Amino acid sequence: MSPAHLGIPDDATWEAAMKKCLQAMLICDGVALLFNWHESRGAVIEMELAQNIGMPVKLVERWVDEPVKTKKKDIKKVLRKR
Repeated sequence: MSPAHLGIPDDATWEAAMKKCLQAMLICDGVALLFNWHESRGAVIEMELAQNIGMPVKLVERWVDEPVKTKKKDIKKVLRKR
C-alpha cells in the first residue's frame, strides 16, 4: 500500500497525513522501504514503529520475491474513516 493511494488531500498537514499513513500501515503485513528511506522523516517513523511492534521491515527489492497481501476489506475500512 502506498501513501499516495490513501486519498490524503494536498492541503493536509504533515501531521494529519502521517496519522492516515500510520493507520493504514498498521493493517499491513510489513513495511517496504524505498531507496534513501532514511532521508524521509515519515519513513523513519514508520520503520521504527514497525520494528517496535514486530512488523517485518525490508527494502522494497526484498519484498519483490515475497509478495505480501493486504486484505482489501481492511484497506477499505481505513479509507472510510477519513
